[in-house]
Amino acid sequence: MHLQYAWDKYGASNFEFSVVEQVEDLNYLVITEQHWLDATDNLFNICPIAGSSLGRVASTETRQKMSLARQGKIHDEETCKKIGEANRRRLITDETKRKQAEAKLGNTYCQGRVLSESTKAKIRASKQGKKLGPRREAI
Repeated sequence: MHLQYAWDKYGASNFEFSVVEQVEDLNYLVITEQHWLDATDNLFNICPIAGSSLGRVASTETRQKMSLARQGKIHDEETCKKIGEANRRRLITDETKRKQAEAKLGNTYCQGRVLSESTKAKIRASKQGKKLGPRREAI
């Protein structure tokens, strides 16, 4: 989009498209792309890391669209196992743990809250027929 806006604003005569380097071995394609991303001003690439969307910041509108697209989707058991395994291998540094603890300070949402029987019944009814993850149980 950014490139298209610039093209519309400044016109085709202000742009030059050329091959900066031929890469014969495709194994070096991402490495070469990253070299050129680092060596130039990189005004139009939305992803600062070649071959990855890391570092890309999605707009609020895009994040809302992605959220809506995921609503109601349930992972199958195999996917849940893969996610769980990936999280178990993840190392959390002491610095991260400290930051998480600081972020939770003062958060009293639902802490020590006792639910009424009618509220429990409503929660139970809302979960009827929904497939829960392998480690979750219905209320």
